[in-house]
Amino acid sequence: MSHFTRKDFIKLTSLGFLATVLPVHEVEAVNGLLNLNIPSGANDLQKAQLIAKKAKEHFYKKELAKAEELYLQCVKLAPAYIQFYDGLSNVYGVRCNHLASVELFKAGMKKNTAKAVFCDRLAKAMVRLEKGNKNQAKEYKKSNKISHSLLEEAQKLWEKGIALEGNKKYLQEGLSGLDKSRQKGEVSLKMSARESKKHKAEIKTQNRQKIKKELSAKSNQDLEGMVKKIDAKPRTVLFIEKEKQQQQFHITKQKKRLLRLLNEKDRKNSPAVLGRTKQIFDLDPSDSLSLYHLKRALYANGKYFELISQRQKFAEKKNSVYGYLGVVDAIETAHEKGQTNPEALSNAVSICGLVLSNFSLTEKTTVEVIDKLTKIYILQGKPADAITMLEALIKQFENNSVCLVNMLLYRYASALKAAGQIQKAKEVLNIGIHKKENQDASLSKVYQLALRKEQESFNQKKPLYHLLYEIHNVLGETEESSQILREIRQFNPSDKFGTKRK
Repeated sequence: MSHFTRKDFIKLTSLGFLATVLPVHEVEAVNGLLNLNIPSGANDLQKAQLIAKKAKEHFYKKELAKAEELYLQCVKLAPAYIQFYDGLSNVYGVRCNHLASVELFKAGMKKNTAKAVFCDRLAKAMVRLEKGNKNQAKEYKKSNKISHSLLEEAQKLWEKGIALEGNKKYLQEGLSGLDKSRQKGEVSLKMSARESKKHKAEIKTQNRQKIKKELSAKSNQDLEGMVKKIDAKPRTVLFIEKEKQQQQFHITKQKKRLLRLLNEKDRKNSPAVLGRTKQIFDLDPSDSLSLYHLKRALYANGKYFELISQRQKFAEKKNSVYGYLGVVDAIETAHEKGQTNPEALSNAVSICGLVLSNFSLTEKTTVEVIDKLTKIYILQGKPADAITMLEALIKQFENNSVCLVNMLLYRYASALKAAGQIQKAKEVLNIGIHKKENQDASLSKVYQLALRKEQESFNQKKPLYHLLYEIHNVLGETEESSQILREIRQFNPSDKFGTKRK
């Protein structure tokens, strides 16, 4: 054969499979047929580079057969340029055909005997073959009459490269990596599978700690420069959506780590921390940890209203019930701090309506949404709307959850208090705390609701106590309010609510 043809490489890529299914003598026969020759004198580099761009695109689109075909053309046009061999080797790497890569670089070495880079690539291919496919490696050693490990062959190749072109960095790195591979192999032979797994985890932890320590030692200016370099770094153009997402995930992860480290080093500079925390959140608005840190930073700077738009971003990304309820929480907090307006409260009502109509809710989640919605109604000065909605829910409520029952009782009493129905609110709370039956027929459902509670702890009904204390004070019932404090202290002498009030 006088040319390096696709037919040759079809034989080559079949070799890995044949090595696992054919007897030894048949494998040797296949090896004998494989005689790759690269044309002499070819050097059309410019044309080869144009073809290589197309091959690379096909490779990243997972169109491996087309990528192989085009890289073969590149090798034929410019057999002295290692990058085309690398491209073709990548194709074989995706197919896990390490043997094909070895034969490829062997063929390249025959035409480039004085180039150390071919020694380097063949050495690396042999290491991958030895470590990556024991069956292929075994058959390769048999057919080439090699009795020792291919790692030793790789060492000879790197040493040959150094003899050809001197002690270059990439050749030294190859030898250094080979020593590490041998050490890992020796360690794994001495260990059980469980010990080996534990050892790998320990090495991983040590490496992570080492990286963190090195980064912590850098100045703020160095770290900021590293963040900028992440954006400026040239990257391979990807075509598969999943790979694009994976690449973006790793870029975002690197940036977050550096920006969070900067915040740790600069924690006393509140405005700077806030700026970086916003930057971290904007990198991935679906990250709940970034949202938590942003919330803390905004509150530390008194920017309660600003959290609303950030929580809205998070909710739209997550598209979950609790994501949207978080927006309502932010609106409520901003309102309490005097940083919002009636329009924001109306938006909160709309969000609750969106959740109720667009999500499939459990009874628990329905109660949580209505609890927030009716609280907003009360803030809007519409307690009658809250009462109507809560009474409808209480009539059909069937859950035995203590937390949900108390949530309904608390919010219903709050709405009655806001509507000026103080006495009725007091009765609701007394029923909820003490399960006392009331003669008011309109509260029969409330009494039935309170009876649903079983094994109730003091902490679960503490909010009911707090609200009842306020109502007694509104009514001027000092003895009753004092009794509430005594009951609170009896259950928990160190309770802050009880210790702060006489």
